[in-house]
Amino acid sequence: MRMIQRVRVLRLQLTCLTLKPLKEIEMQFFSLQIVTTLLLLAINLSGCGTSDTDEEYLKQAQIFYADGNPSAATIELKNALVQNPKNTEARKLLGEIYLADSAGVLAEKELLKAIEYGDNQTSTRLDLFQSYLLQSKFDEIIENLDLNTFYVPGEKSRAYALAGNAYLGTEQTVAAATLFEKSLETLDNADARTGEIKIAIESAEPEVTQRMIEDALALYPKNFELNFVAASYYHYQLSDYTRALDLISNTLPTSHLGKAQLLKAESHFALSEYELAEATLNEILAARPTYAPALFLMAKIKFASIDYETAQELLEQVLLVAPNHEASLLMLGSIYFEDKQFERAQNYLQKYWSVNKESEDVAKLLAAIYLQQDEYVEAESILLPFVANNPDDITLLEMVTSAVLRQGKIEGAEAYLQRIIELKPDSVEANYYLGVNLLAKGETDAGIDALKNAVANDKTRPETRAMLMKIYIERSEFGKAAALAKEINDEAPTQPIGWNYLGLVKRAEGQIPEAKAYFEKALKLAPNDPAANHQLAAIARSEGNYQLAQGYYDSIYLKYPNHFATRIANVSLYSEQQNFPAAIEQLSIAVSANPADIPAGLLLSSYYMRYGQLLDALSVLATLENIHGDHQTVLLAQAEAMLLIGFYDSALATSSRLIAVAPDSALAHAVKAAALISTREFGTAAATLSEAQTLDPENFRIQLEQIKLAIALKQYSNAQNIASQLETKLPENHEIISKKGEIAFAKKKFENASSLFGQALSLHADSKTIGLLGKALWQSGDQKAAIRTWVQWLTEFPKDRQTRLLLAKAYKLTKNNGAAIKEWEVVISYNKNDSMALNELAWSLHKSEINRAREYADRAYSLAPNNFNVVDTLAVISRLQGQPREAVYLLRKIVATTPANPSFQFHLAQALADTGANDEALQLLNKALSGQSNFPERDEATALSEKLLP
Repeated sequence: MRMIQRVRVLRLQLTCLTLKPLKEIEMQFFSLQIVTTLLLLAINLSGCGTSDTDEEYLKQAQIFYADGNPSAATIELKNALVQNPKNTEARKLLGEIYLADSAGVLAEKELLKAIEYGDNQTSTRLDLFQSYLLQSKFDEIIENLDLNTFYVPGEKSRAYALAGNAYLGTEQTVAAATLFEKSLETLDNADARTGEIKIAIESAEPEVTQRMIEDALALYPKNFELNFVAASYYHYQLSDYTRALDLISNTLPTSHLGKAQLLKAESHFALSEYELAEATLNEILAARPTYAPALFLMAKIKFASIDYETAQELLEQVLLVAPNHEASLLMLGSIYFEDKQFERAQNYLQKYWSVNKESEDVAKLLAAIYLQQDEYVEAESILLPFVANNPDDITLLEMVTSAVLRQGKIEGAEAYLQRIIELKPDSVEANYYLGVNLLAKGETDAGIDALKNAVANDKTRPETRAMLMKIYIERSEFGKAAALAKEINDEAPTQPIGWNYLGLVKRAEGQIPEAKAYFEKALKLAPNDPAANHQLAAIARSEGNYQLAQGYYDSIYLKYPNHFATRIANVSLYSEQQNFPAAIEQLSIAVSANPADIPAGLLLSSYYMRYGQLLDALSVLATLENIHGDHQTVLLAQAEAMLLIGFYDSALATSSRLIAVAPDSALAHAVKAAALISTREFGTAAATLSEAQTLDPENFRIQLEQIKLAIALKQYSNAQNIASQLETKLPENHEIISKKGEIAFAKKKFENASSLFGQALSLHADSKTIGLLGKALWQSGDQKAAIRTWVQWLTEFPKDRQTRLLLAKAYKLTKNNGAAIKEWEVVISYNKNDSMALNELAWSLHKSEINRAREYADRAYSLAPNNFNVVDTLAVISRLQGQPREAVYLLRKIVATTPANPSFQFHLAQALADTGANDEALQLLNKALSGQSNFPERDEATALSEKLLP
């Protein structure tokens, strides 16, 4: 009979096409063999129609439910509701089934419908409140459950228990206890006893709680919630995993795939029964594949089984469905930390830390990451509260000391170091850093003693002996230095380090031949040794033998191609020889290998700025900004580069950020004033310079910007006076001489300006001044000299973008379009994404090579879609290629934004005329021609206007 009933259910599901499809048909609890058999039987049963009524479906559901088959009962009840949606008895039973499966939302829906369709039973209302409890809607229960409307003892006791659980859910324990007591006085029940047990778990002695649990279990051995609470207590409070497992395995329904099965898996895991735990979890995940607690426990099993890769994948899955799952964040962060994937570790650990700031272990992990990333302030900040609470923790003390020292806060570290030595007298690191601190404070003898203690406790730390050696040499205690060097060499005669120390001592004593001999012995042992090669290169440089010095550096590169210190030394070598392009190349290699190094990055950007590679300078500085954030010197350099390239709005924004970082910096205010002058905000610029002068009245840069402001305001006498006053103090300063040239240029004394710019160049050659010299020569009428000056400069500095753009423009003005095109092509060869050069090249080609021009215009537009000149070029080319509507679309935007630009108006009028919109074209032409501007295409605009007149 039961088999036929199940077949009947499946027949209705699978073969009756006239019925609406049923959702949420749960088949997972049938064995594969039974399901297969039933499917075969169902397929062979004939007939697709059914004459069953809702009452018949309901009766069948009641049989299934009584038989312990809630899934089949659910199917029958849904079929009943298809026949009659207002069958209140079916909805009530379906609600009860959902309640038993802890599906509070589904239960609420069915029970509300039952009440809506006329079910006035008090038991239905209690079931509804039970669904609220499952959803933690405690306030709704407290506000709406009227305890005085229940009279039957069983219902009244249940109502009291429901209310008690609601008050317990809102942490009103006293009220909850009173209600549980009243419930039990009315009629003993499992819900009230379970509620009292929950209170006891938090407040009573374990023996009392355990007795209450066992008494309740004796009365209600099959109650789900009671068994679950009891199992949880044995598992988590008493660590009695076997008892917890007995309760879960023997008394809870096997169909409950939520928290009960999870607790079962956790008990197996706690007993190291990993296979059983995994099997239980697989049951859960088959039905609920994204259930985060099950995924997390599976990850723990894989981790315990040393399957780290799978564990990691599972934890990532947990965070996809539960981004703030704290245990997964902590575990993943720790795994990535161990793998030295610090950025990923930091991401997870910071999320965990944001809600668990009492975790000392996580604080240490994060601090270690911050130290690794040179974020010393953050490391100190996160550690200080724990150091205050635990001042004897050596690890904490060592970490915070490291963070403080790396910020240069010598005095702040001393107390920590002394405490470490008190707790751990043989701490090599503490003695070393204490020695360094004392030396920095000028307490040389005490510092040497601390360093000697460090060496005595561990002779393997090279930095300690190196510091001692440095101090001995600085104090000219060559005997002690030689003795220490000999001791090191005797310990490891086949290593270069001892020979290098011996050479250092001899070099310090001025005995160069002996020093060379020792360094050469080191090189025989290790030909690419950086220390020996550096020392020999330094000696060669002091003797003027640059070629030999370069040979020593090249020897290092054979083994260490990105050796940072060597590349920096090589920069210095080339600079001494005035070979600045080679110096830039070496510095570029060093910075590429160490992009976070601020001094190197700033030096490279300064070279780029000096020799006209401004986009390259901004690129280097952007990298530093991404790594270090609003760093004062980086922001200053960025603003300077932006001023040189003409990005004045960006320079103003960056200098404002700089002042926010360094509000008391006169230089920051001077740079902002320079940006304000460039954007012609003269009043604000004057006020900013005044504020800067209050910070530093004698600041040189402020006075240079005062000259610049006076020139902009045409106050030439004032500008000349400031320059003359500066010149009396610094008569050979190239910046002052250059400013005098700018004054002469503004006064149209171009020959005088040329002379001054030439004088400045002889003192300090740079791209800005070469540009000014060429402009002065051009304005003086000697265009050939201007072009010759720029060509000669570019022979030495071919990557100078700024000068090459000036040369291209000069060729264009002299009608040498072919030469201009070649210069722009050279610019693009160095930087294929230079939108300005691409646009100029496209415009120069648009009348002769339209397809090639279009290629460059498209590239420029993709890089700078908001640049008006770039948009205009693309629009003009589009019109010439027979796409006037595209041109109209592009030009309307820029004409609306720049209504006074006659060239843009003319180009839009041309495109409109090509589309037949002559009236609008004429209006635009009238605007363009009515202005005072004598734009290059005025004659063409006049001709078009006459042509379009009716």
